[in-house]
Amino acid sequence: MTKLAAKSKERSKWKPSPPNLIASFDKFIEALPNIERRKMFGYPAAFINGRLFAGLYQDSMVLKLPTAARTELGSPHETEKIVR
Repeated sequence: MTKLAAKSKERSKWKPSPPNLIASFDKFIEALPNIERRKMFGYPAAFINGRLFAGLYQDSMVLKLPTAARTELGSPHETEKIVR
């Protein structure tokens, strides 16, 4: 393996989500009706009617929101501050 390939492999390693984030995610989706929890790319994810609407990626929670809700929250940079 070349040095470049080794560096690329090292950088592409995904970190697991912290246990406290997984617990918060589970608590969040347990409160919602008709939600299916399964994994996507090895991370917890939540689906409604077969469509993804929330999930975890490393140390972040990702929510799929309608345009109006995204606009209300602000720019992606501001939204990231709110979520973390």
